[in-house]
Amino acid sequence: MEIPHIYFERAIKSEGGILNDKREYIVVSRSSLSYILCAAPFGTSFFISWRQGQTRGFAQRMLAGIPVFGPALERVFCKQTYYHEDTQLMFRDTVHGLVIKIVDAMALEKGVRGPSELERKPIMAKR
Repeated sequence: MEIPHIYFERAIKSEGGILNDKREYIVVSRSSLSYILCAAPFGTSFFISWRQGQTRGFAQRMLAGIPVFGPALERVFCKQTYYHEDTQLMFRDTVHGLVIKIVDAMALEKGVRGPSELERKPIMAKR
């Protein structure tokens, strides 16, 4: 499957403060939507995580910065359409499917059990 306008980049982020170890992430972006992926050892095990992020375009940032009326203007002029929602859902599902395929291949290579059906489901929680 080919996804138009998809970009990959590496990001190095600190695990905490300035003197903490750093962790490498892969950022997969399309339009204003991005996924930040991480795979790293944890104790004697290993974990894989990913987070969804969304960036605001220039117009959205400008409108949001207008005191009092900004948020209302942003809702009117930068309305989320069904097309945008649909492409975001397709992109999310594609990234999720690819991560699961990679995890399955890694588990098979190591001769360990892959994730259960419940473990394959994304956790959709907001902070």
